[in-house]
Amino acid sequence: MRKIGSRWATALVLVGFVGACAGQGLQRAQEAEPQGDAFTSGLYDGYVELSAAEFREGDYDDSDVFAAQAIAAAGGNPGLPADFDFRVIADRDRPALSSARDRLVAALNATASQKAPAAAAEAQVMFDCWMQEQEENLQPDHIEACRDAFFAALRIAEAAVVPVAVPEPAPPPPPAPVFESRTFVVYFAFDSNILTEDGLVEIIKAADYAKAFSGSRIEVVGHTDRAGSEEYNLGLGTRRAITGQDALVGLDLGRSRITTDSLGEREPAKPTADGVREPLNRRAVLYVVR
Repeated sequence: MRKIGSRWATALVLVGFVGACAGQGLQRAQEAEPQGDAFTSGLYDGYVELSAAEFREGDYDDSDVFAAQAIAAAGGNPGLPADFDFRVIADRDRPALSSARDRLVAALNATASQKAPAAAAEAQVMFDCWMQEQEENLQPDHIEACRDAFFAALRIAEAAVVPVAVPEPAPPPPPAPVFESRTFVVYFAFDSNILTEDGLVEIIKAADYAKAFSGSRIEVVGHTDRAGSEEYNLGLGTRRAITGQDALVGLDLGRSRITTDSLGEREPAKPTADGVREPLNRRAVLYVVR
């Protein structure tokens, strides 16, 4: 049985797990009814998933730990991200985790849980997943998956609390602003669907504009250059569109207001011969429409 820090033990006592067989917390967590905002609901869903995953692996202690966190979140009382009192981490692994936790706590303190609740909740859940997998240090692929998911969500949460300089819009005619369809373009590296910092800024602009007009929606269309086959590029365009969609959802734009499509290498911004790599064509176009 692995060592569980004293603060984890306290959490287990609070939800009545002490005296019960290990692994019984999952059912209690699944039966809980979340009471709170989008952030605490996101934490609840994420911790229930972690609890179930550890239960399937036979790690009933950690299943109970994550179940306790899910129940706390369901009650509107989310705990802080795990620290070194919660997990026994080797000295060589502490600096990276400590730096990551500091960034997460700073984003949460800067109201990321209100401005980007889905991304903030995902970042906290994946950080706790990373801590748990790093403590076990048995499955490098699991450590990497939790770490990568944490940083992907953290970037969105951090960006949501950093003011983005945007040009002043032209004064609208009274009495109310007039909606106009707008287009935002997000560029990607070759054969990648990972957002760059500039791309994330464009997505934030598109989300803010759509939120300003009720009834508006965003169509995200993925494009590629002409390197690679048409079939592969169609799939790559789809992945780029979904990346844009996930970032918009993380910024609290309702998924029902977003559609995705892929044109692959068709309709390039800059026409080229087949097989040519062209940065201007590696993009996702966000159309804000009604």
